Amino acid sequence: MLKLVIDTNVVISALLKPESNPALIMSLILRGDCRIFVTETIFAEYTGVLGRDKFKILDRAIVKEFLSALRAKGLWVVPKVLLDEVTKDPDDNAFLECALESKADFLITDSNTQHSPERKFPRTSIVTPGEFIAYIAKLIKQRFSQRFNRHINITWARGDFIRNGGSIQHCSGLGGNEGTGAKGRLARWGYEPGEDKRG
Repeated sequence: MLKLVIDTNVVISALLKPESNPALIMSLILRGDCRIFVTETIFAEYTGVLGRDKFKILDRAIVKEFLSALRAKGLWVVPKVLLDEVTKDPDDNAFLECALESKADFLITDSNTQHSPERKFPRTSIVTPGEFIAYIAKLIKQRFSQRFNRHINITWARGDFIRNGGSIQHCSGLGGNEGTGAKGRLARWGYEPGEDKRG
C-alpha cells in the first residue's frame, strides 16, 4: 500500500473542490486504499489553516468530521531527524521530516514542487495531485492488463479455435464435452454458436 504525506494545500483543495484530484486522493486515503502519515505539527497546521476566517465558507460540521476521520486514519510518527534550511518555507520542513521518518512513497503538494532541493527526498517523490493521480491510473491499467492477459492465457492455452463456414470448430486439446469444450467455453462468455443458416 502506498505511503503518503499530504501538504496542507491539498487538504484545503479537497474540501473546497469535491470533484478535484485532491478530493480523489483524500477519498483513497479515507477508504483505506492509501496510507497517510502525519505528525502533531502537520495535523496542527491542518486544523489551524482550516480554522482561518477565509475558510469559514466551508461547512464547519463537514470540516470537523473530515479532520476526525483523518486523525483516525493517520499513521502518526515522531521525526527523529529535524531539518533546517532545506526549503524556502520553514513550515515545509515538517512535511519533509515526516516523509523521511515514515519512508513515504510520495509527498503530495499543490505548491511549487521545487520547495525541496530534489524531487526525491531521499526516497520520497514530491508530486502534484495531478501527477499522483496519473501514476495511480497507470498502475491500475498495468494491473488490469496483467490480470486480463493471465485470464486469456488460462482460458485459451489448452485449445485452438478456428472459424470455418460461420461455425466454431475445436482444433486441439479440449475434448468433446460440451461443458468444457469450445462451445461450452464460448457459451460461458455469452456466445452461442449455431448452424450456418446461409443458403
